[in-house]
Amino acid sequence: MSGNLDDHENKLISAHLQNMKLTCEDSFEELRMNWTSIYGSNDPEFCEKLKTLQDELKQFWEDQIRAVVDIKIQLTASVEVMAKEAFNLEKALGLPNSSSSTSLSDAPLLKLEEEYKKMVNSYNEIRNERFKEYLDLKEQENELCEVLDETPHLSDFRNTLDEAVEGKSPRLYIPTGEDLTAAVARIHTLKGLQNQLETEFEKLKRELKNILDDCEIRPFNKVECAAFDHDVIFPCTKLNFESLLEVTEGYRLTKAELATRAEELRTEISTLWHKMLKDNEELQGFLSIYNNFRKSTIEKLEEKLKSLKLERKEKMKELILASRIALDELWTRCCYSDDQ
Repeated sequence: MSGNLDDHENKLISAHLQNMKLTCEDSFEELRMNWTSIYGSNDPEFCEKLKTLQDELKQFWEDQIRAVVDIKIQLTASVEVMAKEAFNLEKALGLPNSSSSTSLSDAPLLKLEEEYKKMVNSYNEIRNERFKEYLDLKEQENELCEVLDETPHLSDFRNTLDEAVEGKSPRLYIPTGEDLTAAVARIHTLKGLQNQLETEFEKLKRELKNILDDCEIRPFNKVECAAFDHDVIFPCTKLNFESLLEVTEGYRLTKAELATRAEELRTEISTLWHKMLKDNEELQGFLSIYNNFRKSTIEKLEEKLKSLKLERKEKMKELILASRIALDELWTRCCYSDDQ
């Protein structure tokens, strides 16, 4: 389809003009003959008017044909542009090639222009819907990547609409079906990672809370308060998870140190208890009460160990004094002198 007239069309128009010229000449000749038969002569004024009318009529038809030809050229150019746009949209959208249908090629230009307009408008609606769907997925990816501290993979076509995209027409390029499928799969993967992160996040919060409870440590910062669900802003993100993990690992060491210290104290108490020949049942009752590693328990164990050491020290003093007295008595009985 071309915006210029081809040879065949030029020949048809020329032939049409020639036919019109001959027809007009025949009509004027008939008019002149009728005038002569009525008035008997060719009046010069009449002949001049007839000639003027003939020229004006010829010019009128030439103008009409020229106007029609101009309209055809404009319509042809417009139809070509829309046909190309429809074809590109069909290709980008993966739709059947309706723009090149033989039924359209035989249609009048005005009808053809109307059909292509409808076609392009329909394709643009599909294009806009696909863009919206894709950009919604892109927005979801951005939000999930921010939570997971990931790098977005999906292309942001909003930033490339006015630039060449992989050699394709930027005005007509749109996400393909493969792009949408890949975007849906990407969101599915990221949501799976988010679910895993949330599970581990809640698990760590519970562990930290239990450790702080077991160790009788009061929460004071945002991370520790979040473990107790206090009114703090601490959403489940990768960065917050890493902060939570770091704090939890620190308190795991604290818990292990307290547990080791409590066990050492219980061992020392048991050893000293047995050395002092104290009642074993009483020892077991005491140890069953203080069998954890809380700070208060460690303080009680330290107090108990200290009191046992003092008690043993006092008993040792008494034993030493009693031994000295017994030794003096034995010495006297043996009648040893002081010099001996």
